[in-house]
Amino acid sequence: MQQLMLIGRLGSDLEDRIMPNGGKVSTFSFAVNTMKKKEAVTTWYKITLFEMEFVGIRPYLTKGRQFIIGGELDPPRPYLSKKGEAKVELSLRPHMIKFPPFKSTEDKEEEALSSSYDMIKPPAAVIDIDDLEIPF
Repeated sequence: MQQLMLIGRLGSDLEDRIMPNGGKVSTFSFAVNTMKKKEAVTTWYKITLFEMEFVGIRPYLTKGRQFIIGGELDPPRPYLSKKGEAKVELSLRPHMIKFPPFKSTEDKEEEALSSSYDMIKPPAAVIDIDDLEIPF
């Protein structure tokens, strides 16, 4: 069992399907960008959510959003692309999905556009205290 912690962006919105047994399964693609020899390389992962996993965060799982995902890596599955090229599918079954503690430039711009706090109000009055007035 291989555990991974990935930081990346959703490459697609959730795709919901109903399994033959009536259960719900959702999948989405997840892109992780790395630099190799001064060249950007994107690795794609297929993320699968079953039934009621991560119900609270599902509305936020939209294309382009950045997340941290931790989970178990399934064995790689080789396949042929439409062009006949040999490819490998990497799948992850998450046990953790979090918003990143940092914001990207795009997120800051989006927040600035949607924010209703255009200005920070200054304090009503400035109180000047001498060192002798501090009780400790």
